[in-house]
Amino acid sequence: MGRIANAYEYAKKNPGEIATVAAGAVVAGVTVADLFDLIAISEDFLSRAAILLLSALIITFPVVRKKQEDDRREIKNGLFTLTERVKLLGPGSQASELPPHEIRKYLDEALLTASYWHFRGGLGNWQRSTVLPKLSAITVYEVDYFMQIIDPRDMNLCARYSEYRMRSRQRTPREDPSEVRNELLANIYAAAWYKKHTRLNPRISLLSFYSPLRYDASDQALITTVADPESPGLRAPSGGWYYLSVLDEIKQTREGAPRVILPRTDSSFPRDWRNVEERHVVDALNQVKVGVTGRPTRNLLDNQTSTASLNFARIAELAFQGRTE
Repeated sequence: MGRIANAYEYAKKNPGEIATVAAGAVVAGVTVADLFDLIAISEDFLSRAAILLLSALIITFPVVRKKQEDDRREIKNGLFTLTERVKLLGPGSQASELPPHEIRKYLDEALLTASYWHFRGGLGNWQRSTVLPKLSAITVYEVDYFMQIIDPRDMNLCARYSEYRMRSRQRTPREDPSEVRNELLANIYAAAWYKKHTRLNPRISLLSFYSPLRYDASDQALITTVADPESPGLRAPSGGWYYLSVLDEIKQTREGAPRVILPRTDSSFPRDWRNVEERHVVDALNQVKVGVTGRPTRNLLDNQTSTASLNFARIAELAFQGRTE
């Protein structure tokens, strides 16, 4: 009964095809019967039957073709609707967890095609060794680079962050607040050097807090990680809710945070990064200003961060540490 019902439904939807098949079957049956002398059929009858069958095919063909085109259009529309729903609800808009050993692969992938970069985190080692050199190789347009790091002027904050890093087993027990400050100042000098010699446009903000979460975002994806190298990360493709929300949160934080104003004096930045020495760092950092919208700017190196307490040779060493080209 099920097959009969299905055949009936098909006949209702495709009457032209059914009529053509039926006419062909009748003509074929009569012709076979005549060949075996079961019945006597005149040539005139066979000619008329052939003409009738051909006419039916000519009439039915456009109908069948239109039906096929309608079917294809319906399938195409259905696929389009499904694709849009996948974009909205599926993996394309959702964050996915990354195993620890795959984090670097996805970071490199995001950096490979990046036309801008957002970083918010701690010491910025990978930024100096890899991200800044890679982005500085772009010469056909200006590259916006946004960095948010903890304020190197706040030694209490540097101390708390140092303790956190040691608890996370990211650093050796020898790490101290002064070394944290050295790395933060190395970020600032390195960014100023790239601003002077490349088309990189660094915008650095100083944070009065630290977070266990570190964000790296390009126009392809957002990668979220923590200090513990054995912990997984999170990847969110651009355009999804998580990606857009985190970038909005980073931008809103930047609006109220102190901003670093970088110098561009020629004497502070040798053309070859390999020639950077302590004296260049001293000269550059003494010219760096920090300001908050609506307030006067101040020198970065004042109060607690005095020049006498800083290891400028170490800062010069850290500024390009890990860079190979």
